[in-house]
Amino acid sequence: MKKACVVCVLLLSLALGGCFWQSSQPSPELRVTFGTPRTTVAFEVVGPRAAKYVWDFGDGNSEETTLPKVVHRYSQPGEYFVVVKAYGGGNTGEGLPGPGISDPNVLAFQLETTVDTRPAIEIIGVKITPVDPPSWYAPGTPAWPEWHYPACTILRLELLSKVNRPGELQIVNVHWVITDAYGRFGAAQDGEEWVWYEAQNFFITYGCPGGRTEYRVYVSITFSDGSVYEIRQSIYACPPGGCG
Repeated sequence: MKKACVVCVLLLSLALGGCFWQSSQPSPELRVTFGTPRTTVAFEVVGPRAAKYVWDFGDGNSEETTLPKVVHRYSQPGEYFVVVKAYGGGNTGEGLPGPGISDPNVLAFQLETTVDTRPAIEIIGVKITPVDPPSWYAPGTPAWPEWHYPACTILRLELLSKVNRPGELQIVNVHWVITDAYGRFGAAQDGEEWVWYEAQNFFITYGCPGGRTEYRVYVSITFSDGSVYEIRQSIYACPPGGCG
C-alpha cells in the first residue's frame, strides 16, 4: 500500500512539473512596427522560435522566411489581415525552448493581426461651391469643366477629410490663401470651411470676353503632431459664356 502511494506521488510530481514547464514557456506574439511612410511595416514573432515562417500579408503577397522578422511594403494604404504560420521548432535564442515540434513541415502555431496602413486622418481634397450661382452656370458641361466657376459670385471652400483612427491625430488649424496668377491681391482665412464673400469683388475675369482668369488656392493643414499637409489648386473665374 505504501509503495502504491509513492508511485502516485511521483506521477503527481511529474505531472505538476510538466504543467509548470508549459506555463513558463513564453507564448508567441506578433509585434508590428510602422515605418515612414506608414505603408512600410515590420513584423516580428516574439517568443518561441520556429524552423520557418510563412507570411500572408493580406494584399495578395506572401513570403517564407527562416528568421522571425520580415519587412513588407504595401503598394496602397488600407487595412490588411495578416497571418503568419510557424512550422517546426527552434528556440528563442536565449536558451528558452521553441514550440517543441521538430518536423519543419508541421504547423507549430499561427498568429493573426490586422494592420491599418492608412493615415490617421486622410485629406481627400478641397470642395468649392458657388453660393447662389447665376442661372447660366452649368457645371460639368464642356463650357464649365471642373474647377471653373462664374465670376463675381460668392464661393464656399471646404476641406474634405476622413478620420480613419479617431483619437490618434487631430487637425488643429487650416489656413487658406487665394491669389490670382499675378499676385495682384491676396485673401486669407482660417478654418475648415470658408465662405469667400469678397469673391464678388475679387474673383473676376480679365482680358478679352469669353476668356478665363486663373486663381490659385493654397491650403495648409496643421496636425496635432506638428506635421503639415499642403494643397495647391488652380481655379478659374469665367464670364457668362463659360470657359469652354
